[in-house]
Amino acid sequence: MDDIKKIIEQIYRDFNPDKISTVPNILEKYKGKDAELLSKISEKYKLHLENYISIDYLRLVKEILSKYDPVNVTSASSLLASYTGREIELLKTLGGKFKTNFNDLIISIYTSGLLLQSPIKENSPTLSEYSNTVFQENKIHPNTNTTVNSLKNLMIGIISASVIILTVLILYFSGVFNPGKKVNKIVPNNASSGNLNEIRNSNEQVNASKTSPSIPDNKSQPNANQKVNQHNTGYFYIISAAAVKTENQAKAKATELRKNSNSTGYLWIPDYASLSGAQYYCVYIGPFYTQHACEVATEEYRKLHPEAYGLLVSQERKRVQINGISKVVVTQK
Repeated sequence: MDDIKKIIEQIYRDFNPDKISTVPNILEKYKGKDAELLSKISEKYKLHLENYISIDYLRLVKEILSKYDPVNVTSASSLLASYTGREIELLKTLGGKFKTNFNDLIISIYTSGLLLQSPIKENSPTLSEYSNTVFQENKIHPNTNTTVNSLKNLMIGIISASVIILTVLILYFSGVFNPGKKVNKIVPNNASSGNLNEIRNSNEQVNASKTSPSIPDNKSQPNANQKVNQHNTGYFYIISAAAVKTENQAKAKATELRKNSNSTGYLWIPDYASLSGAQYYCVYIGPFYTQHACEVATEEYRKLHPEAYGLLVSQERKRVQINGISKVVVTQK
């Protein structure tokens, strides 16, 4: 079972970083009342708890069908199997069908810590009828051609291997493996006319004789009404290392991280639709221009900093949180 302290800290890290330090007091206040605490926080921030609690998906789907569609509860296991690797998508589909989220069921399963008392026998004909209903109503189709899936998996494997090689090369030339080497950081294409709240990065020489590399002081800032193009792709990935209130704090934290030869920067969270919208500066490691590169780097960084996580930075109203290789949670806003 996930530790309640880690769950609450992660929620506050996303929605209210100032309250992270109060978590011990909150847990003491709600000692023995985990369900009440989770219910209040999920209601306050309008969040989906499946993004924060490790779920026994089979049990959850059975509970959902038992509550909202008991006739088809026996199809739970086979229905879930048709969404292997896309469990969150299935929950969204069911949520749309039944016009609700399933926080109450997730809380109940989490606090009970028990398996179902009696296994339910499967019934394939019921699965077929129910699956067709779900797919037709939500225009979602399961994978039925195993040959196509095998070829797709092979191609994904080849692409993944290529991305890993490319990632190693990027890390090498960015100076990660050679702290004395010049670090080329990504700068907005028209950095001379950017917004003060856009990404703060610049090209700089890391001098091995200096103990405290400096962050560009941005003394000559452009007109704040002009638009900055961060990168010609329109999006990128980062490892979120800290959230702070002021730009000076962001500069200081980025400087501290850079002492370990990390490529760092900071940004103003409300500038990007894919982020939480909290009124904070995010200090990050990166940027990365492929999701896989961010997954690999996040996997390594979390070995020493388990509270960190990767994020997609873009203007899409879609949150992509990366906790390691193939550990990705996508939430539509």
